[in-house]
Amino acid sequence: MAVIPFALNKLIKPGPNDPRIEPRLFILHVDAGNAFSLFGLFSRNQRGNGIESHGHIRNDGVLEQYRDTDYEADANYLANPIALSFETQGFGGGKWTAKQLSTIKRAILWAHRQHGIPLQVPKTWDGSGVGYHVLFGAPGKWTPVAKSCPGPKRIKQFRDVLVPWLADQARAETAQPARPALGKYTTRQRVNRRDRPDADAKVLSTLRAGATVNITAVHWDEKRRVWFGRYRTRFGNKRWIPMRNSNVQKKG
Repeated sequence: MAVIPFALNKLIKPGPNDPRIEPRLFILHVDAGNAFSLFGLFSRNQRGNGIESHGHIRNDGVLEQYRDTDYEADANYLANPIALSFETQGFGGGKWTAKQLSTIKRAILWAHRQHGIPLQVPKTWDGSGVGYHVLFGAPGKWTPVAKSCPGPKRIKQFRDVLVPWLADQARAETAQPARPALGKYTTRQRVNRRDRPDADAKVLSTLRAGATVNITAVHWDEKRRVWFGRYRTRFGNKRWIPMRNSNVQKKG
């Protein structure tokens, strides 16, 4: 389970059309109705169109989380299987408050550390990074209808405030993280495992939280900027898992 530690937990159980995902996009929206909360609306939607977002950031900076970020939320059209969606309180013509911007940055950093979402603006609709709902047109791949979400003033804030901030954060992380030591690790949460050290490789299965693995080799994935560790299953199969601090902890 991927729950944002500084959010108000109002999780809505995933439905049959909300599979597990590996998000690589973080997409910002505006609720366009200045709603204090979207929990009631999204809860009712589960009996109808099924639309919901992963979270909602109020004007006072409080973040409500509605969906475990390991599961799909349906607010980004064709990007739903690869994206996290965060609504923000306000009307279409408004701006993000200073407290909203602070929480947006905090949520982006959490998504970067938890899911490996790069601190950059995506170059393509199915790429990786941080964007806003109409970044690739409206209608477009992220929305099937004409709209301006999150609004022209917020788009200007995205470009003038968030894009330079993303670049600064990315520069601060340009150095490759230290090579993980070999040996036994415990998983902090459910971790996807693959047959090769590549974030784009097919997920074969999920390793439960609290499992112990003996890492015998590591490999750096430059694309997603994460170390992968190799271990053998009890059946002797070689499997690779991402070695982020949020995923595993060294034993001893």
